[in-house]
Amino acid sequence: MVKLNEFTFALMNEKYYTPRIEDIRVGYEYESLQKQQDGTEKWIPNKIIRKYDLEADWEGWLYYNIIRVPYLTREQVESEGWKYNGNTFEKNRCRLDFVASEEHCELSIDDMHDSYLFQGTINSVNEFRTLIKWLGI
Repeated sequence: MVKLNEFTFALMNEKYYTPRIEDIRVGYEYESLQKQQDGTEKWIPNKIIRKYDLEADWEGWLYYNIIRVPYLTREQVESEGWKYNGNTFEKNRCRLDFVASEEHCELSIDDMHDSYLFQGTINSVNEFRTLIKWLGI
């Protein structure tokens, strides 16, 4: 594992994973492989906005790998109000650090007094938003 830097941000921007069925919920952001009118296939960003959308064939779509989720990116963290200072992110007197590998993102959030609020794996903006909500940040 390496400390996140511009190279690792670029690497993570191009990486995706297949979510687990239990992750799928209203508000979930993902990409789906869709056939275009010209016969080509293209990954299209989507978001589950209604409970009705959960009745789709998610298990089949996951099985056939036509659903993917991008790993958490710098832009997504910043869009949630975190400011990048060249080394870590900061928001509301909290500090966020990434450690990235090719398979997942490990995240730690502390209160700037070295008291950890969270240490663990957060792969996507979906999980990140849930965590930040739980922590009240």
